[in-house]
Amino acid sequence: MRSTLTRSPCLTRYCLPPDSMIAYIFPSCRHPMGLKPLAPGILRLSIISGWWLFSQAALQLSTGKLSRGFLGACFQDKPLCLHSGHGTKKFIFRYERSKALADLLLEVGTEEIPASYIHPALESLAQSAQTSLKSLRLSHKRVHTWGTPRRLALMVEEVSESQPDLDQEVLGPPERVALDSNGKPTKAALGFARSQGVSVEELKVVETPRGRYVAVRKRQRGGLAKDLLAQELPRWITQIPFPKSMRWGESSLRFARPIHWILALLDREVIPFRLESLQSGCTTRGHRFMSPGEATVNHPREYLDVCRTLHVIADPRERAEMIQQEAAQAASSLGGRLLEDQQLLKTVANLVEYPVVVAGAFQEEFLQLPREVLITAMREHQKFFSVQDGSGNLLPFFLNIANLRPSSLETIRKGNERVLRARLSDARFFFQEDAKHSLQERIEKLSGIIFHAKLGTMMEKVERIRTLAVGLALELEPGCVPQVERAALLCKADLTTEMVGEFPALQGIMGMYYALLQGEAKEVAEAIREHYLPAFAGDRIPSGPVGAMVALADKLDTVVGCFAAGEPPSGAGDPLGVRRAALGALRILLERSYALDLGSVVDRALGLLRAQMGKISEGTSEEILDFFKVRLENLWVSQGHDMAAIQAVLGAGLKNLPEALKRLEALEEFMGEDGFSDLALSFKRVLNIVGDHSPGEVDPSLFRQAEEKDLLELVSWLETRIPQQTTEAKHLEALHDLAAQRRRLDLFFDAVLVNDPDPAVRANRLSMLARLARVFLRLADFSKLSGKA
Repeated sequence: MRSTLTRSPCLTRYCLPPDSMIAYIFPSCRHPMGLKPLAPGILRLSIISGWWLFSQAALQLSTGKLSRGFLGACFQDKPLCLHSGHGTKKFIFRYERSKALADLLLEVGTEEIPASYIHPALESLAQSAQTSLKSLRLSHKRVHTWGTPRRLALMVEEVSESQPDLDQEVLGPPERVALDSNGKPTKAALGFARSQGVSVEELKVVETPRGRYVAVRKRQRGGLAKDLLAQELPRWITQIPFPKSMRWGESSLRFARPIHWILALLDREVIPFRLESLQSGCTTRGHRFMSPGEATVNHPREYLDVCRTLHVIADPRERAEMIQQEAAQAASSLGGRLLEDQQLLKTVANLVEYPVVVAGAFQEEFLQLPREVLITAMREHQKFFSVQDGSGNLLPFFLNIANLRPSSLETIRKGNERVLRARLSDARFFFQEDAKHSLQERIEKLSGIIFHAKLGTMMEKVERIRTLAVGLALELEPGCVPQVERAALLCKADLTTEMVGEFPALQGIMGMYYALLQGEAKEVAEAIREHYLPAFAGDRIPSGPVGAMVALADKLDTVVGCFAAGEPPSGAGDPLGVRRAALGALRILLERSYALDLGSVVDRALGLLRAQMGKISEGTSEEILDFFKVRLENLWVSQGHDMAAIQAVLGAGLKNLPEALKRLEALEEFMGEDGFSDLALSFKRVLNIVGDHSPGEVDPSLFRQAEEKDLLELVSWLETRIPQQTTEAKHLEALHDLAAQRRRLDLFFDAVLVNDPDPAVRANRLSMLARLARVFLRLADFSKLSGKA
């Protein structure tokens, strides 16, 4: 039998085509040595010496009677000789099983899982798969996750069907223990060889960091992916975290909802395993109402299409696109346009398996309610989309996403309209009843709402906010102090209203509407609404100075209060949104260019809490400032700034953050210039000598050399020059001026021994250098940039 060998780029490597046989390569002038057909694989011939002189035309493929096991035992990693008229050549024979690839599919079928659980569960499933496959040494390509309320699915493309063989060197006893004085193996060597399943002749001595040891090199055959995954897949399922899980029946298994089926395929083969009483298989189930039966999935790449035939759109991204397109078309047919709401879209996409848009209407009289009330009533309870006209005014229509396509949509539409009418009637009643009482009257009720067990009631928080906000306004916005005080007093009053009790997302918003109804100044009403801003990453900050002052005071009180109470955020736990509050405060300071000493205002907030709580742990202020520093680092890194430069700038403290940002931008520009190394090295030299010596008065009468006088003149000039430049935002110019002094510093250090034996002279010189270091630190702590110089 003859066949064709495909030659690889390596001169001595030949790859067999699929469905071929392992062959022994030999020159045509010799009799063939046949081998039994084997699985597709690679025959690798490595030249020991000489050149490959045989042409491809001289190679033949033959069959014979040798088994694969015999082949490996006799020839694996053994030298072979090939003879021809050209002479004899030696080769190393090595057989490797082909690295065939297969797609992996896992589907966990359940009862309806809450929408908010699905995305995190799929992320966890993908992470488990990637981590597990890596630890199993199974290569793979893309990982896909799909999910609906009734299924969590994962597909991994092109998983290796088997692990690669693993060559490993196993260390045994030290040479002095394994071999006697004559180099003969001892009982220790014999025991080690026996434990590794090799002969003592296969042991060798190797050099290690700990000395010479006896070792053996072993090859571990790779396992089959199907067998390995049968052990791993149950763990992937049980390791999925959920906010709440449950048990059902007699099972000890915990999951978000009861599991009813498991599909597990590696290409066209079922990966067999049991999870409690459930046996994996190759079938999935359809839509609960439209296609309640089962269907076989023959291959992972057919999964999405099989689901579609069962009225299931398994990919949440595809469902979201369908909802977006169909809802936009429905809104257009109603004479309006869809009010975009990405969070609602994400939620609704995980509530259905087969989305169908159902339009409905409500009475126009409800349009008299505040816009936010209507949107929230439709979104929060009913998961309805709103429709607006070209000017952004709401229209009396809504869009519901149903989970099936019934014979008639009229029944669903009427049911939706009836439920929404009741909701909007309740909202109108709440609005009318709330308007009967002023926000001023509601302030006292805040004493019945606990903000935090250790930080008191919401009324006590309002008093702290008012004191902080007025102090901030006197410093930053002196023209609006009365408005700031009024807004701070009323900012939490709407928490006692019926509307906010029903729709917590409207806090602040309803306070604004009620304030306007009761004749409060517009800037006060807007500040009540905006003091919660920014509410999330990427959200806007308050638009006016009054709102900015109240928001800043509120966020600072929250951050400082949680640290004072000994409950800073840790890990994923942050129930009061301390991280968000800190980031919001930093953004307000930066984006409104407020030159505020953050350390000073933190101490002020701690003073208010100390008067209420009593003793607060020492070091709390430093802990809070470190927390703000980390948040600021994260903010600036997310904006593309260099981490080392950020740390250098923040090494000068958290005073005047807008100015610190300008210093950061100047420093990053300067780091690309030639003078940067001079500046960094000069600072490092000064700082190393100064140590912890404090700046002090310099006595010229103690000078012994002219270079000391010259350095004092330089320091005095820089102490005036650098602050002036930073005040005028000429930070890059200031950096250039500092870098230009490298030569004068070198002259000083070359001529003057700073650590003079005379204590007075030494202290005088250190004080002068400490003053110079202080000038450097006004711009940045250049020691943080030592790796950049």
